[in-house]
Amino acid sequence: MYVIRLVGISVLLLSNISLLLAQQIIQIPEQIANQQNYRGENFFDISKQVSILRDPTQKLTWSQLQQNLKRHKFTTNNTQELPIDHFENCWTTFTLVSPINQVYFLQVPPTFDADCYIVQPNGMVNQQQTGYRLSPSQKSVKGFRKHFFQVSLKAHQPTTIFILFKTQYRAFFNSEIIISLVPTKAYTRSSYLARVNKSNEILQYIWLLLMLYNGLTYLIVRERLYLIYVCYILSWIGFNDATFVFLTSYFAESVLVIFWRISTFFYGICIVLFLQQYLNVHQFLPKFSRFNRKFMWFMAWIPIYTLIDLLLLPSVIAPGSFTKTFYEFVLYVVQVCIALTALAPLVFVIEAIIILRKGYKPAIWYIVGSSILLVSLSIFYLLNYVFSYNHVDVWWGNLLQMGQRLGFTLEMIIFSLGISYRYNRAQKEKQLLLQNQNLLLEQLVQERTKQLEEAKEEITTQRDILVRKNKDILDSISYAQYIQAAFLPPITSLQTFFPKSFVFFRPKEKVSGDFYWFAHLDATSQQIIDKVYGESPEKSLPKQNPKLILAAADCTGHGVAGALMSMVGNDALNKIVREKGIVEADKILNLLNINVRQLVYQNEARFGVGMDISLVVIDPVAQTLQFAGALNSLVVFQHNEMKVIKGDLLNIGGAAHGINRKFRKHTLDISQPTTIYMFSDGYRDQFGGKKGRKFSSQRFYQLLAQIQSLSMTEQLSIVENTIDEWMDKQYDQLDDIMVMGIHLTP
Repeated sequence: MYVIRLVGISVLLLSNISLLLAQQIIQIPEQIANQQNYRGENFFDISKQVSILRDPTQKLTWSQLQQNLKRHKFTTNNTQELPIDHFENCWTTFTLVSPINQVYFLQVPPTFDADCYIVQPNGMVNQQQTGYRLSPSQKSVKGFRKHFFQVSLKAHQPTTIFILFKTQYRAFFNSEIIISLVPTKAYTRSSYLARVNKSNEILQYIWLLLMLYNGLTYLIVRERLYLIYVCYILSWIGFNDATFVFLTSYFAESVLVIFWRISTFFYGICIVLFLQQYLNVHQFLPKFSRFNRKFMWFMAWIPIYTLIDLLLLPSVIAPGSFTKTFYEFVLYVVQVCIALTALAPLVFVIEAIIILRKGYKPAIWYIVGSSILLVSLSIFYLLNYVFSYNHVDVWWGNLLQMGQRLGFTLEMIIFSLGISYRYNRAQKEKQLLLQNQNLLLEQLVQERTKQLEEAKEEITTQRDILVRKNKDILDSISYAQYIQAAFLPPITSLQTFFPKSFVFFRPKEKVSGDFYWFAHLDATSQQIIDKVYGESPEKSLPKQNPKLILAAADCTGHGVAGALMSMVGNDALNKIVREKGIVEADKILNLLNINVRQLVYQNEARFGVGMDISLVVIDPVAQTLQFAGALNSLVVFQHNEMKVIKGDLLNIGGAAHGINRKFRKHTLDISQPTTIYMFSDGYRDQFGGKKGRKFSSQRFYQLLAQIQSLSMTEQLSIVENTIDEWMDKQYDQLDDIMVMGIHLTP
């Protein structure tokens, strides 16, 4: 039953085909049929002799066509005047007659997917396929970039062929039906094509060697321009037609077109980066530099167009009248972008010419290289794409292709030489600049040496003067030290009245702003004061009660400034107590404030200048202790309990309350064993320890609490050792340090 059906279909097919044979029979010339070696001439073009049937619905199948050929009217091929539209199929039919037994390649345009149905004289149908979207493994004829069908013809036996051309969104060119043929043996054995392929391989090796050379040079000299040029060569290799031909053996052309467009985009970016870096456009032509940067953004039309191409695939967006109209508009915009992009190299050459005229000699290499490539590319693209000569493989077409590849090769070589020239020139300029700088430095050194020699004598003279002055100052400070030591009470004198006592006194410098003061007033002292001043109601010292007055003062500053202030304070205390006999602690500080202001400031107080002091008046008979303080406190221990008596928050000689400031008096009962401590702030403010912090008042009071029960000798030793360990030879002394300890026994 199957055999009967097959025979019936074949008879029906042959009867229908016989109608076509009467219409279109193409006789292959003997010269073409007997061709032994292809030398780059045109294929035998049969495009105008074929008949076509347009199928806008894209639904006409081979089985439908063969069942009723009479109903479908084939017409003369008019696709040159009226190209195939978007999503329009086109059936083509023709009958070939060969004068000899021969196998032929039928070449069809590369922008279609095509199915070929070859009807043999015996009624058998041989189906083949090729196309733009088919991978190499899916094509019937493999190993060629061109889209071939293979047809075997018997001598003088008509063979009818049907070809279905399928399109989606057509490209710019080759939207017409173009069919040509060539003997298979002549093409595959062509020594001409072998030479062309060999030449392409040689050029590709040269490109790779140039890329390798510039890449290694970049790794050695670390010049950014070499890296940019390597990217430029790499993008050209991806953009070049020879690479496209090579990759067609592995990928579908629809995929390679995307790769080609991306390579073209990066090629445009790299050529601008190379131009900017090589010619220093930003330095010589700032406005053109901005134009070049904008051109790189303009090149984004390539990936945008590629993205639109992908989005308009039928599998993504269904085709319709709007999408077709939109795509036609996109094609128009892209053609405008191509035209504008083609003008950019001319602008780049103009930039190079302007920069050359400004004296930048490396620009000549860019002009020569770009001109060679520009001429070769212009000729190639004008003839192949503007005049549509890319549909046949003519010998001069290959020559033009070779010309543009040679043009780029020469450009690459010239650019490589130009980069080397630019680098060597820059190195020579650096060397010359370095030599000039060395000469300038030598001159400057000579001038400076002369100036230094002249200045040396003056400096020597000034040094001698400074040495003498420094000696005078040091001598004065040493003398001031003797003076200060003279008015400070001797420790032995103090211990005469207070056997159990110690004084830890450590100036920051030779002389100190801290000082301690002591006075003993008894009946004999009172008689002397009476003779000098006469009887006075202000005198408060009963003749039968002697008084012991102690003071610990901290003057503003340290060194000479503090020492001078301490002399003022010492002199004022002597006048108030020893001469006037004032023995009330609060009155002593009140008068001390007045005297300091009168002696130092003429009653005009200055902030930051003054004296902190703690003062006690001890009455051994009444067994009482009066205390008054100006920013200084008194620490008292009785029965091992510590009491801190704070002084007033006013200093001596300060601005607050002027001369009318009044200090408070604190009275203590010392009828029991009592230990008192008077001190300046130098000890507790000293930095040290592991964390570099202040010793602090809390730590100082804890230290006094620990040692108050020990002998005075031990206390002095501990106080001294503790501060030394705290500073640990790592921290400098911050201020003058003074600590006085006195044990009072009833």
